[in-house]
Amino acid sequence: MANTPPQSQSPPQHTHKSYISRPSSHSGAKCLPRSSANPQYRHSKDGYIIISPCRSSSEYNLDSSKPNDVRKTNEINNKRIQDLIKKIKTSGYSYTPVYGGFIEDKGTENETNVYERSFIVYNHDRQGNTQDFQRLADLAIQWAKDYNQNSVLICAPNGTPTYYKKDGSVHFELSKSAVFNDYA
Repeated sequence: MANTPPQSQSPPQHTHKSYISRPSSHSGAKCLPRSSANPQYRHSKDGYIIISPCRSSSEYNLDSSKPNDVRKTNEINNKRIQDLIKKIKTSGYSYTPVYGGFIEDKGTENETNVYERSFIVYNHDRQGNTQDFQRLADLAIQWAKDYNQNSVLICAPNGTPTYYKKDGSVHFELSKSAVFNDYA
């Protein structure tokens, strides 16, 4: 799914069900090769955001070593995924569901690759028309607040991808030499 470009209509319902039901780090997700990232790049040149509504078990005061707590975390995150899909559709922007990732405890013996269900939301409507980027950026910050995310990636048209905190301040900026699939 990560290499499916935005479409003029919603993907088949089973696509969302499959995506929703695959918990983050256990999804079997693979990195997107640079050659496959080109369709996303074409759609992203007018700006985009990348956001996830998912949180870890500890964020819900649950214990990830307990199967019932893991199941509860997945239930909560599945509802959050469904809610964000509705918000994105209502906003009118096109999007691609992806598995985003980061390294937890980087540089320690507990270093772990973590993958979470995320969305690339493009600054286009479903017909491919460029939209108001500031509105998309404002939605990104609002959604980061709604889902208690530490940050959201926002890339203005022809801009440098930048992580913004949920209060709207800059968290950090990526390198200008980064290419689309280095962070998506």
